[in-house]
Amino acid sequence: MRCALIAACLFHFFNAVGQKKEVLSKVEADLIKEHTQWYEGSVQFFADDSRISGMILFNDKTQLLTIKLEDGLSAVLRPKEIKSFEFFDKENQLMRSFVSLNFPLEESLTGEKKAQYYSTKTEAKAIPDFFEIIKQTKTFTLLCKTDPLHLIGKAKNRGSLYQKKYEFGQEVTLFFYDLKENLYPAIRVTKIETKEKTKNAKNSYYFFGRVSYIKKSDIILDEKLLFKIMTKYSLKIREYINTNNIDINDIDDLLKTIDYYNQLDGE
Repeated sequence: MRCALIAACLFHFFNAVGQKKEVLSKVEADLIKEHTQWYEGSVQFFADDSRISGMILFNDKTQLLTIKLEDGLSAVLRPKEIKSFEFFDKENQLMRSFVSLNFPLEESLTGEKKAQYYSTKTEAKAIPDFFEIIKQTKTFTLLCKTDPLHLIGKAKNRGSLYQKKYEFGQEVTLFFYDLKENLYPAIRVTKIETKEKTKNAKNSYYFFGRVSYIKKSDIILDEKLLFKIMTKYSLKIREYINTNNIDINDIDDLLKTIDYYNQLDGE
């Protein structure tokens, strides 16, 4: 349940930029309209550690945070300004909490050059980004970083020359965050949404239809990292995984395992 648009349209060279702007502006407008639910919450600032309460709008698609001020105006707040924020999500009936942490500009989460972990304190080329708190323990926190929705490609057409389908994606990455303020990439999936662009007789475009699905993870959690993070109870965690047929790359199963870790830590 918890779980800025960047586009790459490769068409003909001379109209690529124009088409990209057209597609993104239409989709961005749709996304903003779909995510206009304001919730009561609070924001903590980096500058003086102060906290203010008010109505908060957090757009999961664009990862933009907006707060209503006392004078009735709204202000968009960036990760570099915010230490943390939280709000009660009435739609999903849960309290959602976020922190702002430094994250490298040119991260390598996959491939031969992938990093094993990132220090939020010492990375030189890094910028603050929002991370949602999913689970907390005494020794680590499970965080979720969701990238803004972006255009990833054009899907196959179905028949009409006037219809085109575009695929948009959001990478969702789970991290273990330890007491040394290091981020360990654990699992990453891509949420895909397909939108269809149709041109009518007046040559005006509109979008309709949506298909959402989850693309297979390109970051897979291995037991070596899990037992390193849960080293205090690694033997009991291993037994729990084997006994209960746990798939640590299934997010629900991972959350159950963390709950069991917390249970052991409370005994």
